[in-house]
Formats: sequence, structure tokens, C-alpha cells
Amino acid sequence: MNDEALEPEKEQPEVQAARVVEELKKFAFANMADFIRFFPDGRVEIFDYDKAREVGAVISVTARARGTATKIALPHKQTALVLLGQHLGMLPVQRGRKPDLAAIIAKKVGR
Repeated sequence: MNDEALEPEKEQPEVQAARVVEELKKFAFANMADFIRFFPDGRVEIFDYDKAREVGAVISVTARARGTATKIALPHKQTALVLLGQHLGMLPVQRGRKPDLAAIIAKKVGR
């Protein structure tokens, strides 16, 4: 076996950047209702595990004395939106502090 076969495939920087943007879009526009049913009695049911994995949902199930508890968490939506907005030039890049999204949006819509 040669050393080249052991090396991970190297992608062009543009391809890597495009993959990062695609992942950010998944996180930014993820919606739990796309893979979870909510019942009036408070129960939830995950009906599409593939969709949950696709959007980066973390699902943990804990056994308890009275049944199980399921925790579902999505990647931080606001962070993904800010990063996408900055990448697309819609939001200023501010090093060291988070942008005030409400102020930026209000300024864009003229309020």
C-alpha cells in the first residue's frame, strides 16, 4: 500500500468553503417541526431521524423511574445566521463581539 492511499483526499479551498456554507445553511434554517411531532399531552415523537441528523440535532434519551426523557438540541441557530449573514455581506464582521441583530435589521428596514 502506498502513502498516497492513506492521505485524506484534499479539497480545493473553494470546495471546503462551499461545504461550510452548506452546513451553516442547514443549521440556520433547521426546524424541529420537520422531524418531531408534538402532542397536546406534552409527549414528543421523532418521526424522521435522518432529517434530525441532517440538521445536526443531538438527541439523547435518559431512562427515569417513570419512563424516559428525551432531550433534543439543535445547533445554535442565531450563530449560524450571523455567520451566513457576514459571509454574504449582509451583516458587518465585528471581531470580539456579537453584532446587535435587532439594530442591524431595524436599520435595514428603515425603522
